[in-house]
Amino acid sequence: MQLGQVVGRVTAVIKDPKYESLTLVLLVALDEELRPVGEPFVAADPLGCAQEQIVYWESSLEARMAAPDPMTALDAAIVGLVDRLANQPSRESV
Repeated sequence: MQLGQVVGRVTAVIKDPKYESLTLVLLVALDEELRPVGEPFVAADPLGCAQEQIVYWESSLEARMAAPDPMTALDAAIVGLVDRLANQPSRESV
């Protein structure tokens, strides 16, 4: 699982029937310091995440398990919501 943040919504006028029940969002990957990594990408959102929500996401085969039909082709899907983040001591203070 990887950390990411919802940065937008995707609106599709026409969807393949396999995707009708899926909400699509723009997601950006986050590093350990919660800084954006790379460009935003489209991910399935079966959980109904809020804008700016920090989430766990999966790619590849694991992403397909988030769809109602696991044979649906997905590159990325949100699989969990981050409720809170624990403060970690800085490496300088250790």
